[in-house]
Amino acid sequence: MKKIAATLLAGLALMAVVATPASAGTAAGNAAGKASRAADPPNGVTLKFVNAWSNKCMNIPSGSTAQGAKITQFTCGTWWDHYWVLEPEPLSSSFYRIRNYGTNQCLAVPGGSMERGIQLIQWPCGTYEDHHWRFVRHADGKYWVINKHSGQCLAVMGGDWADNAPVIQWPCGSWRDHFWGIG
Repeated sequence: MKKIAATLLAGLALMAVVATPASAGTAAGNAAGKASRAADPPNGVTLKFVNAWSNKCMNIPSGSTAQGAKITQFTCGTWWDHYWVLEPEPLSSSFYRIRNYGTNQCLAVPGGSMERGIQLIQWPCGTYEDHHWRFVRHADGKYWVINKHSGQCLAVMGGDWADNAPVIQWPCGSWRDHFWGIG
């Protein structure tokens, strides 16, 4: 447990480094505080994604290893399915696969859908664009997590606070359920 805590602290220290991209002045970004891209989220470090609105963790219900299991939020705990690993895209400095530590599968958009509100799933990690995400850091230290294929943000359906509420993709906005603490 001490090793995990030390690793997480090292990851948080790395995430404190911020670079401002040319596209940081979007209307939605200004509504939620000035946005900037994290220089390099920590690679290979186990992290939790904590929703800024509900304060709950992104997880795989009951730690299911089923291909296509739907992603939800749940009260944060020490279960392995609450931990995720960032893996950099080989040909990009901006995009990462988000692999679940417990199931070894990646956060994905079902069938590469562009549909807003579709619930996200886990899927065997691949090179598909819907398996890659980028991070836009805001002034409060929270992040938009944006899908490479759809350009939409990781969010909680309807801004729900409940355990097992679906984690979806939605056009990025200033709603607090679109922001995630990573650590």
